[in-house]
Amino acid sequence: MAAMLRGGRTISEVAHSNGLLWEGGGPWLRTRLTTPVLNLRTETTPNQVTVHCSGRLVSETCEQLKHTARAIIPTTKLLALDLTEVNYVDSSALGAIVGMHLSAKRAGCQLKLINLAPRVKELLSITRLAEVLESHANEEMFGITPD
Repeated sequence: MAAMLRGGRTISEVAHSNGLLWEGGGPWLRTRLTTPVLNLRTETTPNQVTVHCSGRLVSETCEQLKHTARAIIPTTKLLALDLTEVNYVDSSALGAIVGMHLSAKRAGCQLKLINLAPRVKELLSITRLAEVLESHANEEMFGITPD
């Protein structure tokens, strides 16, 4: 049974109503409230637009990245997402990346993921998304060389 706070609400309900992500479990675990953060910085060159991402790419932050990508895709032939400083990716983020890839493809733009952390590369390999997305690219997209 979830612990109740004043007003009869659970910690999880209070966290979600305040835009926070609840991480934790039973009373034997130390729990904490965190706000997922994703910072985006855009760099434009004549050949491409690069979005430098840092933080967590999770369901709570995906909309921010999708909104940025939607605005950029019609303006360039190559959109690079630099994930150097992304420390966590969840399934919502994978879905967002696939959606951005499809939107870019329809607009005649290539989506390229660059500077992936080893854990992110592994996640893309395990889910076989690396193969799917690379099969639509003209060049190596993920820094993963096909076998």
